[in-house]
Amino acid sequence: MKLYYDLHIHTALSPCSSDDMTPNNIVNMSILKELDVIGITDHNSTKNCRACVEVAKDKDILVIPGIELQTIEDVHILCFFKDVDTAEKFDDILDGYRMPLKNQIDNYGNQMIFDKDDNHVGDYNYPLFLSINITIKKTLEIVKELGGVVVPSHIDRKSFSIISSLGFIPKDYEIGTLELSNESKYQEFIKKYPYLSGYKFIRNSDSHDLFQISEKDNSIEVNEKSIDDIMENLK
Repeated sequence: MKLYYDLHIHTALSPCSSDDMTPNNIVNMSILKELDVIGITDHNSTKNCRACVEVAKDKDILVIPGIELQTIEDVHILCFFKDVDTAEKFDDILDGYRMPLKNQIDNYGNQMIFDKDDNHVGDYNYPLFLSINITIKKTLEIVKELGGVVVPSHIDRKSFSIISSLGFIPKDYEIGTLELSNESKYQEFIKKYPYLSGYKFIRNSDSHDLFQISEKDNSIEVNEKSIDDIMENLK
């Protein structure tokens, strides 16, 4: 079975996102674009995952709860979980690695939390654009223990990617899939980094605006339309 996806979408919780990136707007735009599955991956928080999952509950689209974590190495990595409870448990664990700082909305932007009806029910006070004091390796350990999957973000970019920050992907990292930006050319990338040819690749929009959400372009093959099968494909 072929599923069309966009697994890297930010809500208005992420400070760099448009304020109209609400749960209903995101889910309904994704349906209009004929996507089968989306991932909610805000910067350093899962606070809007539950609302997005609830919006999609009676619709013909899957929502995978996740997060785009910025590690102490300034590397962005996508972490996906099988259910919202597990995603929120991971968020609670991250609280032990955050620095005692408060967001300054005037300088860094809104960090809006919504319910399933798009009501603005709160603001996240920790500055989500900052790195969290946790290493990639520790993140991999925790996500694995929680039954989740890690995919390094936009590894072709010159900043906040595992390649730009570390220069390579350590062999002992249990990673099966990497993310390329939609605009990146796979053959040119692999020619530059041939040792990465053994990995699987996905492409996502990294959307911070409704119109950036992917069209029906990227697909994965699974046995059935389920989060379990999708996550197994990403391992």
